[in-house]
Amino acid sequence: KQIQKTHTRCRRCGRTSFHIQKKVCSACGYPSARLRSYNWCKKMIRRKTRGTGRMRYEKDLPRKAKNGFREQVRSPLACGETASASGRCVLCANQRLLLRGCRRRTPFVRAATPPPPPLPLSPRAH
Repeated sequence: KQIQKTHTRCRRCGRTSFHIQKKVCSACGYPSARLRSYNWCKKMIRRKTRGTGRMRYEKDLPRKAKNGFREQVRSPLACGETASASGRCVLCANQRLLLRGCRRRTPFVRAATPPPPPLPLSPRAH
């Protein structure tokens, strides 16, 4: 008899574990949405868990969380370097952005909006 191939390359995990007839990967469980994982195999969970790959998104999270998830804002150090003669940061004054820790200027405080008017009281219909 000729030697037949039962498994081929999986498109999700890349291992040669995709069963050709069953159409299921024995390593990652593809095409199931959930990744195949069992508690009776702790080493396999250790090899496949978070932190074992590139972590393209998660590796930046500690730094972003430390800075308060600010976006499209210059850091306070860069803000201090661009201070004008009046003592206010030109960039911050133009964009009207609140920068935490900017030492060169007083922070921009948004004007308090007045509370909405109270709703008219209507008599209850019993």
